[in-house]
Amino acid sequence: MVMSNWQIIRGQIKYIDLLIEVCDARAPYSSRHPKAKEIFGSKPILLLLNKSDLADKKYLDNELEQLNKLPNQKAIALSLKSKQHKQTILKIIEDLTKVKREASKRKGLSTTTIRICVVGMPNVGKSSLINWLIGHKRAKVGNKPGITKGPQWIKIDKGLELLDTPGVLPRENLDNKTRTKLAILNLLKAAPDETETLANESLTFLKIYYPLAIKQYLDISEDENINLETLAQKRGFLSPGGKYNLNRAAHTLLLDLNDGKLGGVFLDRV
Repeated sequence: MVMSNWQIIRGQIKYIDLLIEVCDARAPYSSRHPKAKEIFGSKPILLLLNKSDLADKKYLDNELEQLNKLPNQKAIALSLKSKQHKQTILKIIEDLTKVKREASKRKGLSTTTIRICVVGMPNVGKSSLINWLIGHKRAKVGNKPGITKGPQWIKIDKGLELLDTPGVLPRENLDNKTRTKLAILNLLKAAPDETETLANESLTFLKIYYPLAIKQYLDISEDENINLETLAQKRGFLSPGGKYNLNRAAHTLLLDLNDGKLGGVFLDRV
């Protein structure tokens, strides 16, 4: 029987020295798995808030400050579109695994291999991070004593190995507010008939928290015109019969929001 990525990771937890949890910088709290700490125990955690280029910097910086106050944890915001932070991440990994490396040195071991696992919700950028870290140095390590045959550990730097399996943490029951945020950010698959509802939720949020951005996007000056019909009218989205195509307008709004065309946003403000 073929094991799922999560089953592979569960079998490797005792060998993992560091957990990298990838979240979305636009909703870092909502896109975290509520039981990651429980699943991985006291292992050091690097929280990587991806898509920082699409986030509201003011609120993102505040969230980072709070996350970095917690022990045995470090948070960093970046965009995986750029490789400029790779050395920074390697330095953080070194800092978070200092205790293990010092313990190995006291035991007389000349070298210590740190094993890392990448996890997170769907579509946050786990696979992108793995490819980003491996770069052009992809070198298969092979089976290690005590390691289940099958999982592949990849050398990413001197003394660092990465489990070449992105882990989708088991989904918990999510409240409606969290589910809506994740669906708006395309981190949770929504049903086709939910598109207009999600777009209207986005419009309500933008009207309250980013009024100037949504007015500029719709090219209007009045709050009462912030709706899908206005967007359909501005873009010329018509259905057969001459009615405005609200579904197309909804799809467009969600795509543009996720492409950063309304500027940086932070959905965890609510």
